[in-house]
Amino acid sequence: MLVTTPDLWHALIGIDAVRAGKGVCLQKSVPLTIAEGRALSNAVHASGSILQIGSPQRSTAQFRYPAELVRNGRIGDVQRVEVGLPGDPPGGEKTPMPAPDGSNYEMWLGETPYVDYTLDRVLPHAGYDRRVGCVVGSLARG
Repeated sequence: MLVTTPDLWHALIGIDAVRAGKGVCLQKSVPLTIAEGRALSNAVHASGSILQIGSPQRSTAQFRYPAELVRNGRIGDVQRVEVGLPGDPPGGEKTPMPAPDGSNYEMWLGETPYVDYTLDRVLPHAGYDRRVGCVVGSLARG
């Protein structure tokens, strides 16, 4: 089972899937909180299912090479590491507005605290290769 819902739902759907005996591939980000991550890990171990996390970025040279330098002691005794990753650039429409008809914005938010709907929050700022939209309808639980 491949889970590609909005990020805020990955762990919960993954838990349900492994409890149903499915092998699961989750796209990052996986858990929203440490507690969700622990619950997912516990569910995988209890079920005996297989969990794969889709994070191909970790195997690209720009991430792999520095990790190899640190692991092999090539840059000395590392005392501290700071990592910064780019996000969507600022911009877009930030004015609160009603969610589109037929969408379920509250479900899209998942377990996160409520924040007003804005286009800036749910759509990428450039291109549609990272489109994130609202969940339409509901998720069946059972």
